[in-house]
Amino acid sequence: MASYNIAERWVARMLARFPRAYTSCKWLYQRANYLVHRERKVRYELHEKAELLTPMKWAGIEDVQGEWFFGYYDRTPWSADTNQFLLHRVVDDSLEILALDRSAGCARTLAKIKCWNFQQGGQAHWLPNSSNPTAVFNDIEDNQLGCRLVAADESSNRFIPWPVQALHPNGKEAMSINYRRVHAAQPEYGYAPSVANFDADQDLDRDGIWRINLQDTTSDLVIQLSTLAQSGENEFPPETIHTVNHLAYSPSGTRFVFMHRWINRHGKASRWYVARHDGTDVQLLAEDRTVSHYQWRDDDHIIVWRHAPENGYRYYLTNVVTGERKPVGEGQLDAYGDGHPSYSPDRRWVLTDSYPDKARFRHLLLFDVQRGECIKVGRFFSPWRYDGERRCDLHPRWSPDGRWISIDSTHEGMRRNYIVNVEAITSTT
Repeated sequence: MASYNIAERWVARMLARFPRAYTSCKWLYQRANYLVHRERKVRYELHEKAELLTPMKWAGIEDVQGEWFFGYYDRTPWSADTNQFLLHRVVDDSLEILALDRSAGCARTLAKIKCWNFQQGGQAHWLPNSSNPTAVFNDIEDNQLGCRLVAADESSNRFIPWPVQALHPNGKEAMSINYRRVHAAQPEYGYAPSVANFDADQDLDRDGIWRINLQDTTSDLVIQLSTLAQSGENEFPPETIHTVNHLAYSPSGTRFVFMHRWINRHGKASRWYVARHDGTDVQLLAEDRTVSHYQWRDDDHIIVWRHAPENGYRYYLTNVVTGERKPVGEGQLDAYGDGHPSYSPDRRWVLTDSYPDKARFRHLLLFDVQRGECIKVGRFFSPWRYDGERRCDLHPRWSPDGRWISIDSTHEGMRRNYIVNVEAITSTT
């Protein structure tokens, strides 16, 4: 197994405190390891019971030309009835939002946007509790950064001057953040175009997390960055950039979690918080340099990759009310380090991926919670040109019925989205 071991990961975390040295050392070490471990003839491997297909083949249409992907792991490209499938297609410096209609056997272009990134696309996902499948994604109109709501059948099209970060499960409200400020700190998650309603350096007391009413478009700044920056015992250098990111509502929408992150000459660090859906009762869950990816299991529990004194770096199931935590898939699910975890719709399976190992393969893993067994669904080669801000994580996502998994991958030499049929695995174990 060509994964990085605990000692190597520890050294990497220590070096992360010195950004310039870290970047250089990482570049050299990864390439040296690749020369030793590379596999020239293998581009991907798949479990014998799994099937790999393109979204177009799934929808019964011809493949769309160019590069296409979905984006982040904390949402699904499928509509609730699993008939529609969302994609981002790269067109020069813009991004097309495509909706594949399986029953009609066609692909519709819903919009062409300028505000996007390779990690999350244009934040495209489906509006919950909508009788007519409606896509929501970020867009710019009249120099205003906001979100657009477009029915998959193109029967309605509405713009709201607030970009979406997380949609409430009731489909009536959302949380918004300043993507211009995020771009200044982490370009791979923010938006480059200048707009009139957001600025990268606007006052901290006028920036943070907004709660948006999607029906009347009213808004409230419910959590201020100035408050977050003043909490704790940290003393920040003047050049520190503070951001909030990675908001996620609990399944019923009673709470949401978010990251307060900052970056300066000492590197980057973060705090992880939970709050009520209206932004009140903000509670610190963790303060650690490596709290990274997470997803809700239910209204009280969330799976997260982080460090804990008793077990080190692991996936932990954390109770956001009591703070109690316990490792998930210890020694198996965490064999390849950090990834993007989520629970299957029936909560029996934990799905995650990995960053490239020494041979540049990203791994796709399923952990059976009932049996305590980890299944390797596949591994996918990641070319060097898809690295850094242009990297292409697998970012695995479940279909609403738990039959399919959506991933993004570059193992064929270009950025593409794929569907992995895992029904034969999950239904026979």
